[in-house]
Amino acid sequence: MNEKMTQEQRLAYLVEAFKEDSGAYRNLQTPADTEGKRILLRSLMNTRMPRKLPDEVLAIQDEYLTERNAEKGIVTVKDIPVIRDHLSLWQGDITRLSVDAIVNAANSQMLGCFVPMHTCIDNCIHTFAGVQLRAECNRQMNRLRARYGSSYEQPTAVPMLTDAYNLPAKKIIHIVGPIVEGRLTPELEQDLAACYTNTLDLCRESGLRSVAFCCISTGVFRFPNQRAAEIAVQTVRDWMQTHQGQMYSRMRINNTMKRFYHEQPNGYLETIRKGLDTVHHFRSGLCYGTGTRKKNIARLKQKLQTADTIVIGAGAGLSTSAGLTYSGERFERYFFDFKKRFGITDMYSGGFYPFPDEETRWAWWARHIYYNRYIDAPKPVYKNLLALVKDKNYFVITTNVDHQFQRAGFEKERLFYTQGDYGLFQTVGGKNGKTYNNKDWVIQAMAAQGFVPDADGIFQVPEDRLLSMRIPHELIPRCPDDGSAVTMNLRSDDTFVEDAGWREASARYAAFLESCKKKHVLYWEIGVGANTPIIIKYPFWALTMENPNATYACLNYSEAVCPIQIESYSICIDGDCGEVLNALQS
Repeated sequence: MNEKMTQEQRLAYLVEAFKEDSGAYRNLQTPADTEGKRILLRSLMNTRMPRKLPDEVLAIQDEYLTERNAEKGIVTVKDIPVIRDHLSLWQGDITRLSVDAIVNAANSQMLGCFVPMHTCIDNCIHTFAGVQLRAECNRQMNRLRARYGSSYEQPTAVPMLTDAYNLPAKKIIHIVGPIVEGRLTPELEQDLAACYTNTLDLCRESGLRSVAFCCISTGVFRFPNQRAAEIAVQTVRDWMQTHQGQMYSRMRINNTMKRFYHEQPNGYLETIRKGLDTVHHFRSGLCYGTGTRKKNIARLKQKLQTADTIVIGAGAGLSTSAGLTYSGERFERYFFDFKKRFGITDMYSGGFYPFPDEETRWAWWARHIYYNRYIDAPKPVYKNLLALVKDKNYFVITTNVDHQFQRAGFEKERLFYTQGDYGLFQTVGGKNGKTYNNKDWVIQAMAAQGFVPDADGIFQVPEDRLLSMRIPHELIPRCPDDGSAVTMNLRSDDTFVEDAGWREASARYAAFLESCKKKHVLYWEIGVGANTPIIIKYPFWALTMENPNATYACLNYSEAVCPIQIESYSICIDGDCGEVLNALQS
């Protein structure tokens, strides 16, 4: 019977089987569309405790996941070229790799992530391997608890080897990285190095000759990205030199997703490569720059006036300073009903919630998009920034997806949004390479929920606070070309569509950087955290170091640092972006 089932039939079967298996979600309404069913199935798998599953359900799950993994595309060792020193860097979905072993950044319980639809690597690996993986991890932990006591948890840097089940890899090595609670210490650095060394030792002992490392501890464990990358590369280099010929001379580091475009310059990839090629020069550490806050603001003001060109790299801190907060009063005002019914506490986590049906999920996203994309930021932070650079030769690269730069009046041709746009849809899977403007749909979906435009045409909650948390079925967005399901054009995996507009912006960014060489240029980083340093932070450091006429400025709240090597031509200002921009204008 299983051989005759289509992938869509397998999905429908598994959703109902896992609902029945869950007990608590037995009566949950099943979405009608494929993407909704996939989200529901993954959520049920994520929350499921390790226990026996009927053999027939298990068999169909294996067929479904094997096909799903094939649909994503399998990447082999031969597909990834060596960069240098027997190491390779590959950015992509680690569950696609056909290698002897992939490394999972696990927690001390070793059972995987139980948060529905969470984007951590632990969740992704357990999802696409299948429920057998959690069951095996549980068996191994039970044996360890029988030996060491019922409260046993896996220690830091001690690897655990399991089968990979439905993944293209042969094995999975689970390892707990160090957790950085406050200051980074030498002991924590030694623990991280031990994670790589012990994993490689286990590979050698187990006859595994190729291994794909993820970035251990750099997520919720808060290990600083730059230092983690330095430790990872140096530790693996040292191990490979000591054990030459005992493994394939390659290492994979999975971080963010990418696609390659060879028909025109790709500023996105070129700058990432530049940053990664140079980051090893900054091993001596970071510093907070020199001078007082007042003097540094004066120095930055002077550089803004005298620089030939200005390259702005902006992150989430800029939008937060502008009032586009994802929690607190703003969330309570527009999502109070979702909080009451589903217990959602902020906009970010709501984006991953397994809503009971498509009508509810798209009602949520209509609000999320509208209040973060189609209205001006509550505070004039972006407009104040424009006032400082509008008469200069500038370019902006940003990881923000709210397009507040354009709303504030920045020229579109001088902007590069690397991570997507709340204002665009793409097809699920992104295979046609196209994106679709969603403004008209958002307006209809907001009105359908009961929001009322004020005198300025901005949707507000009605006085009686009576809103619908569902949109009509006929309003569920579809691809205008073929009627297929759509999703947000946000970079979360390798299905993200880098459309023609994205590629043109990337090429313009590459050309602008090329024009900056040897000029008096200011690389100004604003509100960029440590989660994605390879997009802005590392490249800006590298570009500053190679140009004696360049200045690096970092404006950030509690994270304003620079490498010691470029301290003399860096400006670090710790503070709220909006407050500092006001000071620069005064």
